Amino acid sequence: MTEFDKEDIETLDFIVELAINTGSSVSAKNLIDSGKIIITNKEGYHTLTPGFDAEKEFSRYIHILESYRVCKSNVTKGGKYIMSNSYTLQFQKLGGFKKVYADLIKKEEKESLEIK
Repeated sequence: MTEFDKEDIETLDFIVELAINTGSSVSAKNLIDSGKIIITNKEGYHTLTPGFDAEKEFSRYIHILESYRVCKSNVTKGGKYIMSNSYTLQFQKLGGFKKVYADLIKKEEKESLEIK
């Protein structure tokens, strides 16, 4: 499974919820419009554009979602999109990425205790 940070949970669960509730595809623009991806100019990276940075971040989310088999992705001339699959709703009902993260923390704590 692909690792993610605690800070990613809200956005990942937002993508899952949006894919379920709208029944349509989710794009980087949806995350920008909702404030989940903030476009800023990054000093020192003059060759990158804010749109490129947003797509790069969205691609990272796609990779995480696909590694947990929560959503499927599609790439078209218009960009990359995420759609729900047969497991998306069940995953959300089971607690989503908030639950996955809590389980990962518990597992790490248990393994840490076993090593001692």
